Amino acid sequence: MLKKKIKSLASKQIVTKSKTSKLKWTASKSDLIESIYALHSSGVFNNGKADLKEIAEYFQEVFDLELGQYNRVFFDIRARKNNKTKFLDALKDSLVKRINDTYNEALP
Repeated sequence: MLKKKIKSLASKQIVTKSKTSKLKWTASKSDLIESIYALHSSGVFNNGKADLKEIAEYFQEVFDLELGQYNRVFFDIRARKNNKTKFLDALKDSLVKRINDTYNEALP
């Protein structure tokens, strides 16, 4: 119980520090929810032991926004006909382009 309380206080301290940042999520909430589900599915937090609700709440605090019924949004993402991971695919494409542009700039 004490460990849980200490962990909670440490998390709040991190969130408090991040709120002083000027970073604001400017993509859609659906894009953030897609990212949260991808991160959760990959098990990148707490060695895969963090639950989805904990991750969603953390992102809501960090970006100071309300995601609402993120489970419902995930249902809509699952129901997409064509590209189910359109935001993640766009991120990948942007990164690959940057890598390629940086590589091409480095060539003599």
